[in-house]
Amino acid sequence: MVLINFLYVQVYNYIAQKDARINQKLSEYSTELAADSREIAAAAKRDSSAMKGIAFLTMVFLPGTYTAVRFTYLLKMKIGPHDADFFRNASF
Repeated sequence: MVLINFLYVQVYNYIAQKDARINQKLSEYSTELAADSREIAAAAKRDSSAMKGIAFLTMVFLPGTYTAVRFTYLLKMKIGPHDADFFRNASF
């Protein structure tokens, strides 16, 4: 009976050691994953800032560009005052 208890304790200790090694490796992988996640979050924040800048520049310059193109088109057509209603109602 003593031998069975001794073997039982030995097997239990062996399993506990294997479990501890697995948990240690898992902890190391989790630490690496957390570091990678921080890097990805920082890159996403930089990308978001760049996208906000591009959107701002678009909002500033797009209306002026549209107006300039519209007037240029009207000037190229050399329209008179009687033709202006046609272009005002047209959709380009």
